[in-house]
Amino acid sequence: MEDKLIEDLKQVLEEKKLSAITAAMFIEATPRQVYRWLKYENRPTLIFRKAIKRGIERMKKLP
Repeated sequence: MEDKLIEDLKQVLEEKKLSAITAAMFIEATPRQVYRWLKYENRPTLIFRKAIKRGIERMKKLP
């Protein structure tokens, strides 16, 4: 089942040419968690969904 938030995260990573490890720093999660979300192995909790949204906004500001 597709998740718009995760698809938005994938899009930002692709546009900015960032790795899941870098995304983890912006989201304040572990790289393993980010990989699992990107592969739909796990769904982020409500708290992490908010952190992902904040992380996406921060990554969008990168040059």
